[in-house]
Amino acid sequence: MIKPLQFKVFLISLLISCLSSPLKADSCFIDNQIVRISSLPDFLNETSSLCETKEGIWSINDSHNPSELYLLNHHAYERWRDSAIAFQSSDFTVFDISNANNDWEAMETDGINLYLGDFGNNNGNRKNLKIIIISIDSLGVYYRKQTGFKLGFKSKKTTNIELTRINCNGLNNREIKFKYPNQNNFTKRKLHNYDCEAMVVNDKTIFLLSKNWKSLTCDLYQIPKSPGSYEALQIGKFNPKFLITDASKSRNTIFVCGYAPNGKQCVGQLNISGISDFENNKSPLKLVQLKIFIVLSYR
Repeated sequence: MIKPLQFKVFLISLLISCLSSPLKADSCFIDNQIVRISSLPDFLNETSSLCETKEGIWSINDSHNPSELYLLNHHAYERWRDSAIAFQSSDFTVFDISNANNDWEAMETDGINLYLGDFGNNNGNRKNLKIIIISIDSLGVYYRKQTGFKLGFKSKKTTNIELTRINCNGLNNREIKFKYPNQNNFTKRKLHNYDCEAMVVNDKTIFLLSKNWKSLTCDLYQIPKSPGSYEALQIGKFNPKFLITDASKSRNTIFVCGYAPNGKQCVGQLNISGISDFENNKSPLKLVQLKIFIVLSYR
């Protein structure tokens, strides 16, 4: 997870504004520095990932925090984007779920489900690595029952200034369980290559981007997108020259962020060729180019 908090708020601008527009990524930076654009509420003090759906912008806190999903509604994001009005607690909805937060590090979506990566493994000793699959429609059902509104609805007449909390503990979420190939040592240690904080969800499969404390490289793994227990398949390896802590895909480009051993925060892009053909077993995946296009400092 990258600190400080404002870097994750900055990533909202990077991942949602830059990657979905014709603007070059560099236009989101000022003098190669991260500039504070807003602060998140205290209840998101350990946010570790972001993803966007038509309902809004989702986030989570990482290890040993409550098992909660946070939804920032689009109305609040657009208000901040257009008028620089800061986020308020009432702009968020919290969904309580029953799945334990062992070490939630990543969240992605395909527009139908949220994929919650409970695979943080700093000490290399976990045997319960998993991705939790959460139906967005099911969250919407709980939301409507408890509020009377459709998920994503924002009434202009609302006077609620408190955080909206939805109890979803009865939701039976599916799981993708996995293990790394050739890992036989599960003793607690710091230098190992079995940590992960980033994933990319494709049409049929999920890519995991490892955080290799020992080699300071990144292994690219593939697992099926459907519930079950699997051994992750290593399909590539590259050297980003920093530890990867989050990722987001736009067409055949995977944007990654993380930090270097000297503490500098980094963003890079990995160009990948043939994801669709690879998923349909027609051709191997090609790691075309890795470019660290900005090394950032914070102010």
